[in-house]
Amino acid sequence: MIVIAAFEILLILGIVYAVFTQVLIPLYRGTLLFPVFRKRQELEQDIKKAKEERDERHLEKEAERIRNQK
Repeated sequence: MIVIAAFEILLILGIVYAVFTQVLIPLYRGTLLFPVFRKRQELEQDIKKAKEERDERHLEKEAERIRNQK
């Protein structure tokens, strides 16, 4: 019985924490709700941008190599 009560308390605390950090704080700051999901999108965009820059540098080097061969 004590284990179930402790589990219920932990579950309620987890829900309160999630609501507070994902809804109430963003509402107060005027940002989008559920920032945990936005962070993943931001990271994916950063990775995509880094890959594009890497590919662009590679293509520039390849183009320079081809120009020097002629």
